[in-house]
Amino acid sequence: LRSRESPPALLTGLEVNLDERPPTPDSLVATAGRSVGFNYVAPHLPSADQVQYEVRLLPRDTSWSATTHRFTRYTNLDPGTYQFEVRARLGPHAPGPTATHTFTIPPHFYETGWFRLLMALLALGGGVGGFQWWTHRLRRRQEVLETTVEERTRELQKRAQQLAEEKKTTEEQAERLAELDEAKNRFFAH
Repeated sequence: LRSRESPPALLTGLEVNLDERPPTPDSLVATAGRSVGFNYVAPHLPSADQVQYEVRLLPRDTSWSATTHRFTRYTNLDPGTYQFEVRARLGPHAPGPTATHTFTIPPHFYETGWFRLLMALLALGGGVGGFQWWTHRLRRRQEVLETTVEERTRELQKRAQQLAEEKKTTEEQAERLAELDEAKNRFFAH
């Protein structure tokens, strides 16, 4: 390695949910957590303080991010498969070889399709049950109103019948009084 070429980057450690471990040879990390960190180094003895790093996490990052730190942590990652890439650059020179590590974040149980389907079915069942309860309540209210209307109608019919009877009685009394008045007038006329 010539002193002015960019050195290769090497992954030296892996952190999963704040638990440090060496990078696995099969480059696969399965974790239910959402935090993954990487330690890396680019050995270059003549100019170690001039080494800069470029990192990215595919498919999340579309471009390289420059840093002078030798550690990068990603938190709150969505479920999926990711590839971490790091490369070293010495000043204006082209970057050295890229070190990669592929890992998978599995979904939590509530992020799975089965759970979402179950929640959709429960919501649908709750909606159907709520609709049935609401229609039952409306039917009961309708029955109460119909009963009330029937009772009031009977009361009005009864009252109308009473008024008709009272009117008939009043008319009969008026006729009787008219007859008595006529009889009285005839009596005084004779």
